[in-house]
Amino acid sequence: MGDYTAAAAVLEQILQTDPLDFRAANESYLIAKESGDTEKAERELASINRKMRNFDQNYLEIATGYINDGLMDEAEDLLLRFNGKNPIISYYLGYLADKKGDKTLAEKYFREGSAQPEDYCFPFRLETIKVLETVLNYNPADGKAHYYLGNIFYHRNQRDRAIAQWETSVSHAPGLAVAYRNLGWGYYNHLGDGFKAINAYEKAIELRKDEAIYYEELDNLYEMSNASIARRLKLFEGSNEAVSGRDDAFARQIAVLTLGGQAGKAVEYLGGKEFSYREGSGRVRDIIIDAHLMLGIKFMEEKNYRKALDNFNLAQVPEEEASGSRAGNRNIQVHYFLGLANEALGNKSGARKHFASCAALSSPGSAYISYYRGMSNIKLGRKNEAAEIFNSMLAEADRQLNRPAASDDFFAKFGQREAENAILSNIYLLKGLGYKGLGNTDQAAENLRKAVDLSESNLWARSELKRLNSAY
Repeated sequence: MGDYTAAAAVLEQILQTDPLDFRAANESYLIAKESGDTEKAERELASINRKMRNFDQNYLEIATGYINDGLMDEAEDLLLRFNGKNPIISYYLGYLADKKGDKTLAEKYFREGSAQPEDYCFPFRLETIKVLETVLNYNPADGKAHYYLGNIFYHRNQRDRAIAQWETSVSHAPGLAVAYRNLGWGYYNHLGDGFKAINAYEKAIELRKDEAIYYEELDNLYEMSNASIARRLKLFEGSNEAVSGRDDAFARQIAVLTLGGQAGKAVEYLGGKEFSYREGSGRVRDIIIDAHLMLGIKFMEEKNYRKALDNFNLAQVPEEEASGSRAGNRNIQVHYFLGLANEALGNKSGARKHFASCAALSSPGSAYISYYRGMSNIKLGRKNEAAEIFNSMLAEADRQLNRPAASDDFFAKFGQREAENAILSNIYLLKGLGYKGLGNTDQAAENLRKAVDLSESNLWARSELKRLNSAY
């Protein structure tokens, strides 16, 4: 109505209540500008620019509101003030130009949006769908526009449409690594096709080797598909710099190195590493313990007992630093190996102390950890107690093997049958170690081989099978 004084008074009330109402602040600036108060307009503009922090989402949020209300000029004026590069803002400006009928300017903005990096850009507003569809009306081969559209669809639980958009994206932009990564995620998590997901992730890493999360997610699929350790080692080969910046990816790398007989390199990489999420993460504690125990065992085999002892000592990771372990009380296992190293060094009292500590500890549930309690009892001359532990392990393994089988339908999805195989692998590990403790090496070897066949990632099945006839 042109009553700038009344409008300014209303806005003043709003801004007193909420000084961070950016749209009200922008309206206050526009009123000062329209009414010819240049000094106030400049002051208002400086204030809103400071409050909005040149953060792209602030600009997009207000502009979207203007567009929803049909105020295209206000939306354009606001977006043009953004001092930076954001592909979605460029696409929005092109959309607004199209609405004005300026197709040449629209094409210019659409080209700019497509040319900008996709990093840290994840559109989520439903209104952005019509913007991207307009982009694709101009250029159906804009792979990035298809990629962004797929992100919105997946976020909004329209997974099939999202996957279709990502597939179209990589057909037009075959170098877009993140689109392959998203396809891998969708193929597995939505379609249940893990092998197709693996192919997509491998393509993503081939294109971009500096994204740590790609390694973590691909290795998880490798593990579920029971891929060879050699294949998993190759994934992490030369990638330490990339994965070390992300704890979950780094933990997987250490686990794979340990599995692949490279515990020395695993321990080297662990040196000085601070995990940001140790508390509550049993996996972190486990991978540290495993790496040091495996390196210590290697030194034992080389008769370098002092270095073995050093590494077994480093395997004493306090539970309060990184929670417990799904395998049970790992302190049992660590004390057993500390006893072996002290025994090899001739420290009989130190060895007995650790064997006694091992034998005295308990572990919830029934897992392979019990084997080391049994072996410590043998070292202490308590053969009956040891036999009772080993026989209990065998009985528990048989009980678990005889449990009702899950239906084939339930385990049809990729990863679920593999998860069942991992469970079976641990059962055969339990049985194999029970037989090993009783001295039945043939039965021990048979069950430990089954454990390894079912899960290449069963570290202690591999380790104990290798050392079946050794002193350790």
